[in-house]
Order: sequence, then C-alpha cells, then structure tokens
Amino acid sequence: MPFQTLNPTTGELLEQFSPELPSQMQQKLERVTHEQARWQTTTLAQRQQWLANLADLLDKEKAELAQLITLEMGKIYRESVAEIDKSVEFLRWSVDQAPAVLSTKPYTSQAKQSYVHYQPLGTVLAIMPWNYPLWQVIRLLAPALLAGNTLLLKPAGNVPQCTQALERLTLEAGLPANVFAPLYIEESEVQLVIAHPKVRSVHLTGSTRAGRAVGTIAGRHLKKCVMELGGSDPFIILEDADLTKATAQALASRFLNNGQSCLSAKRFIIAEGIYEPFKQAFCEGIERLTMGDPLKPETDLGPMARRDLLTRLDTQIDQSRKGDAEVLRFSHSNPQDLAQKGFFHPPCIIENPQPGTPAWDDELFGPVATFFKAKNPSHAIALANDTPYGLGGSVWSENESLAIEMAHGIESGATAINRMLRSDIRMPFGGFKNSGFGREMGDEGFYELTNPKSIFIW
Repeated sequence: MPFQTLNPTTGELLEQFSPELPSQMQQKLERVTHEQARWQTTTLAQRQQWLANLADLLDKEKAELAQLITLEMGKIYRESVAEIDKSVEFLRWSVDQAPAVLSTKPYTSQAKQSYVHYQPLGTVLAIMPWNYPLWQVIRLLAPALLAGNTLLLKPAGNVPQCTQALERLTLEAGLPANVFAPLYIEESEVQLVIAHPKVRSVHLTGSTRAGRAVGTIAGRHLKKCVMELGGSDPFIILEDADLTKATAQALASRFLNNGQSCLSAKRFIIAEGIYEPFKQAFCEGIERLTMGDPLKPETDLGPMARRDLLTRLDTQIDQSRKGDAEVLRFSHSNPQDLAQKGFFHPPCIIENPQPGTPAWDDELFGPVATFFKAKNPSHAIALANDTPYGLGGSVWSENESLAIEMAHGIESGATAINRMLRSDIRMPFGGFKNSGFGREMGDEGFYELTNPKSIFIW
C-alpha cells in the first residue's frame, strides 16, 4: 500500500510513494550497521564539526523548512519556525556539551585506578511521530551520532518530505552516507529491524499502544528502549494563582501545535473558588483565536494533521458526553468552508468528565480542554495522579513552598511552577507510568546512548 501525505489545510495530495521492498530495507540495514564500525573511529572533533554544519544549514533554510512542516502536518508557520530554532539550538548545545559528557570519568574503587569509559551502543533505531517532524529526530540524532552510534529512522508516513529534507541536509553538512538513514517501511516490518543483531537500542516517541507493541518485540530480543509516549498533563490552578498569567499560559499550552503535543496541558484542575472566573477567561481567550490557513501570520489555530485523528477525537468527545460530561464547542471558530476542505476541529471544553470515559482516562490529542474542580490542594493532587499517564504537569500558586510540595507529589517526569511546561534542551526529558521510560536531552540523554564501561587497573 503506498504512503500518502495530504495537506491537512486543504486535503490536497502532496506526495505518494511506495514503501521500500524487504530487500531494499535489508540492504540499508546492512549498510548502516556496517558503517557504524567506521563511524565510531572518527574523532569527536570531526563529528562535532559535521553536526555544527548541520545546525548552520537548518538555520539557513529555516523559512523553507518551516513552510514544509506546515504544509505536511498543519502546524502554524510561526510554530514551525520555532521548531527549527529549537533544533538548531539543541544541535549547537550538544556539540558544545559532548566533550565533557562523553569524557572518561575517574572513580574511586578498591583498584589502584578506575574509571568509566563511554562507548557507543552501535546502531540505534528511532521510531518517530509526525507532530514535530524535525525536532523529534534532531533531539536523538545529535547525541546518538556524537556518541559514535549510527541512526536508522522509521518516520511517520505523513511527513516524508520533512524526512527527505533532513537526510539531504545531513549529507550536505558532510556526514558520511549511511550514518543516518530513513527506512520507509510498513509498521509490520519494524520488528525485523529491531531483531537485527547490530541494532542495539530502540527510541520511540508515540502512543502508549505503540510503546507496548515495540516494547514487547524489543524485550523478546533484549534490546534497550527509551520511550516517550502519550501524556495527559494536569494544569493545577489554586485560588491564590495569578489568574491572568495562568489563563494566558493555559491557552498557549492547550492549543500549541493545534492541540497535538504530548507535553501540553490537557486536564485543567481548578480550585472551586476560581473555577467560574477561570472558565470565563479561558472561553474569552478561545473566542479571540483565529482558525484558518496555518501559513498566514494571523492564524492561531490550524488543522489537525490527519482526518483519522479528527474522527478519533470526535468519537472520544461523543463517548464522554454519553457519560454525562458537558461539552462546550466553539463552532464559530471552525468556519464551514474550512471543515469541508481540511481537517479542522473546533476548540472544545469538556466539563464534569466521569471515570471510565475518554475525557477522564485517555489522552485527547487535539484542541480540547478538560476541566475539573478541586476542593483543596490534596484533592487537586489526587485528580492529577488519577491517570495512567505521567509525562508532565504544572502548578499555579503564589505560595511557592506549597507549589513545590505539590510538584513533588505529581507523578510525572517533569513539572513546572507558575509557567506552562516546556522541555528544556539542558534538562532530561521523559515520562513516568504509561508515558514511558528513559530520558532524552540533557546529559542523561547522552548516557542513554552509551555503554558506560567500568575499567579497573590493579
């Protein structure tokens, strides 16, 4: 079956191509795994130079690449530019940080001398999503290659032009062929790649369902995994919070990337005393959003990436409504002509969600916010943790000591206080519970891609 990529704004077919044949996949696998033995012998200084070149090329072609992202998956243009900027920043940070992180570390032991030497794992398989088609790959590619690994990429099928652009740029930057290679294959063939004896690790960013499937296969072959899976992040607002700032950040977090970001706030847990004022301010903020062509500068909210994602979100909303939830749909923001052409979904608020329904139990991946009332801080934490997910969260209060205590109590990989949660290239990023395990970015992200070998000299 051919892969198709559609412009989510218009429904227009952008590109169609056939998956690689099994023989082509095997040839690429052999080339990349064979190249790794040579790649790890290159000097770190040389790898740094090539990746610095890649950062410069991304920066130089920022406008064209941002437009490509927007055309393929519908992100508004200024957010596509921000994605490139973050990718460039991370590449440059990784290049600067690598010598210190990957250097041999002395340790004290019973031996005369002991140290840890960081070796590459080998070839790493990346299984990446469509919602950040360049950033998600770059945040693994940089530390993986700097540590001496080669990288195979199984990209999402609806962003092939972004993948092709990145492959072209790696070659233009001077990286040898077969150090980084995309695999345009069906999901059913991923297990063959994981099973290859020289594929040593699997990094997946995707759904919890995908994580279970990949983890099962990787476990069968004893392959290391790092998984960043779904999220249903709590956004807790206490009565003493700065309501103006909290509302602005709540809107920015929920509708970032057209509501399609794992780390965005999705469940708004609001102190009873300020529930109605927050709701009113949030609704007024939605009213001010402009939905439309994501390439236009005035647009705040674009389409969802694929029609099936829109259909699934509507199903989740309908099932939650049947479970006694109240749904406020801002249909004025979704002009009929937009909906007829592209994959536009109106912003929604779901109130009074019930356990056992999607609005309570599942991740709603789109422009939908779920509202909960909290009786007190303890109740807020209980609501925050009553989910199988644990990616991120945020707490809003002028009482910083209370906010810190609550942040420590949230079952998540990261929590922000008095600001929407965003990943930071200098800090480890990853999930807890059904949101995955392992870390990317920060020093820890490098170490996930190495074999820390202990050496003892007696």
